[in-house]
Amino acid sequence: MKNLTFVLFVVLVFGLFFITCQEAMSPDQISQDSDPPNVESCIEPPPPCPPPEPPACGRMTGGGSVFFGEDPRVRVTRGFEIHCDLSDPNNLQVNWQGGNKFHLSDLQEADCIDTDVVQDPPAAPFDTFIGVGVGRLNKEENATIHFTFVDAGEPGKNDWASIEIWAPGSDPDTDDPVLSVAGFIEVGNLQAHDDKCN
Repeated sequence: MKNLTFVLFVVLVFGLFFITCQEAMSPDQISQDSDPPNVESCIEPPPPCPPPEPPACGRMTGGGSVFFGEDPRVRVTRGFEIHCDLSDPNNLQVNWQGGNKFHLSDLQEADCIDTDVVQDPPAAPFDTFIGVGVGRLNKEENATIHFTFVDAGEPGKNDWASIEIWAPGSDPDTDDPVLSVAGFIEVGNLQAHDDKCN
């Protein structure tokens, strides 16, 4: 009888101790007994971004005429020297019917790209010049010009130009340009040149 009493006493004490310990431990503490999986080690970091390509080291020169309209045909003439890295000098003059004259005063954006067009000779790192700038329109400042010039090789009959000019105070995003012309060069030549980077 004494042995049975001792056994029951031991079982009772152990049971109370187990229950007390379970109640004292929070669910968070219980979960900490097992190490969670390392999720970060399963995720591969994204590849690093490639460095931006440097601007083409070049310039474009040229002159000539683009015609638009049917009756009468309007002749747009221009002469220019412009640089892909915006370095001076950047000169562009556009003339058209009615005595209208535009003179570039600040080349603000330039993107020189190499497309499938064959522009050589001579070889250059680009064939297409896309530019944005401001200048004087009929002696009034702050006119805006957007243009694209394409050198398609010699003798220049496949060269192409697009020109849009907005009057001072106009918004190119909402307002109509005072000049919008695009087409192959009928008289003249556009020439891309390879310049050494500084």
